[in-house]
Amino acid sequence: ALNSFNPDWETRAIGRGEFTYDKIFWIDSDISWGVSDFQKIWSSDQDIIGGLYQTAPDGRVAVAKFDADGFPTVVNEADFILEEQRVIEVYGLGFGFIAMKQGVFEACSRPWFFMRPIKWPHLDFDLNIGEDYSFCVNAREAGFKTYLDLEVKVKHH
Repeated sequence: ALNSFNPDWETRAIGRGEFTYDKIFWIDSDISWGVSDFQKIWSSDQDIIGGLYQTAPDGRVAVAKFDADGFPTVVNEADFILEEQRVIEVYGLGFGFIAMKQGVFEACSRPWFFMRPIKWPHLDFDLNIGEDYSFCVNAREAGFKTYLDLEVKVKHH
């Protein structure tokens, strides 16, 4: 059984339930970044925060915004040109360049990462949102917010 390998599986505890970290930082192996990018994200006080990077040549970025009906929309880098604030709240981020504070995982329900099905009104079937965006939804349900630092622009290869 799974619990024989990890007795904490049914709890929200990491390790033996003691916090063993201040923050967790993800950087995908196909992301190019600079030291100042890392420092801005690491020094942030936000629960979950990441930098901006493209996921497709047409300008799409790894950011989830949801429309008025609660469905994910395609977001392009150009959508942020008129933003006056450097750090903005978003619905979710891809985990290519992201950090989160101690305690976020412990507060979220398991499984932490899973494909979340969404019933689209114009389709006869559910579509999934990715596990990284789904984690952000899970964290939001646990009371955390996700932010994007618009000054942090890293390159996705």
